[in-house]
Amino acid sequence: MITLPEPIEINKPMQPIEEIKEETQPKKLVLKRKTVEPTAEEATNEPKSEAIPIKSEPAPVKMNNSNIAVAKGLKVTLVIDPASIPIMDSTGKKTVTFSIQVVNTDIKVTTTINSKSYRKVINSIEELGADGCNAILQGAMKKYGVIEDAGLVVQPKKVAVSEPAVEPEAA
Repeated sequence: MITLPEPIEINKPMQPIEEIKEETQPKKLVLKRKTVEPTAEEATNEPKSEAIPIKSEPAPVKMNNSNIAVAKGLKVTLVIDPASIPIMDSTGKKTVTFSIQVVNTDIKVTTTINSKSYRKVINSIEELGADGCNAILQGAMKKYGVIEDAGLVVQPKKVAVSEPAVEPEAA
């Protein structure tokens, strides 16, 4: 047997808006702590409560007295010559790995980037030309020589537009 809900009274007088607002206001909660002192109130099973003080002082900071700071990793930003980015087939692959040699040093790093962003970079370099853009690699170096969580983007170079010379007005 199907039971129907109670009928709603349509001609019911409406509540004033002020009453509705007061009813829907969130109630403020006050944290209270139970005291452990045995009192006469315990016999009635009504625990005595008091407000918990809020600490406004921050926790003390431990200072390092050595000359060495500690970091989780090294954030790296490299400006790469767009013509030196290797062209390789990345279709069907999730990531692409290649190495970067810093000019006039013996520093060499390896990075792995998303193959979709790699294809976008190669297309942008072909469209803008190697001289018309900069390739920028950003990532985290957590081990020496390995850049993790890397992203590669291409930014077009701004072309300096010379403004036409304004001739002084003859008076």
